[in-house]
Amino acid sequence: MITKICSGGTAPPPTPCGSPTTSGLAAYWPGEGNANDIIGGNNGTFIDDAITAPGHVGRAFQFSGNGAVAVGDSSALNLGRSFTIQAWVNPAYLPTNSGYFGPAIIVNKEANAFPGLDDIQYELGINNGSVGVPVGQLVFLVGGVSGHSGGLPDNGGAWSDGGAVIPPNRWSNVALTVDMDAGRIRAYINGALAKE
Repeated sequence: MITKICSGGTAPPPTPCGSPTTSGLAAYWPGEGNANDIIGGNNGTFIDDAITAPGHVGRAFQFSGNGAVAVGDSSALNLGRSFTIQAWVNPAYLPTNSGYFGPAIIVNKEANAFPGLDDIQYELGINNGSVGVPVGQLVFLVGGVSGHSGGLPDNGGAWSDGGAVIPPNRWSNVALTVDMDAGRIRAYINGALAKE
């Protein structure tokens, strides 16, 4: 899977990452030969087989199922009650996560120690068969809301349905906008609202 990740802003529909403007972004990892955040300096480290490869816009991260880009904890990445997470993805296949119950992760933010579900702040993924929605479906988790009574629908492991399948072998822009004060969480694929 190749991804290009950025975050920040909540105006729907979100403008796709990779556009010339970086106004209002909290962090942006363009994957241009390294794992550097060009907005906030939250630089990442390549883990296992993660590399950069040709992407939708310039270069992007490429993972084969074992790799990742790890970014250290930073208060700048604690996005608060209103935020957007966005990525360009091109899944060639959906890896299983050995020793881990859950989908193929696009992006996640969690506490350094992971004693429980509420230590996850946000997570976006593609169902690889471990969640009760169609394989290839966008799924998400929002800390403090997912997995709680009266919170988001639980489609398995506290993951919620993102509303649409991400097509394989094709670039798609996926986004999750969260506005906790308005009680609104929206998932988008290629700028179209997939789930609210």
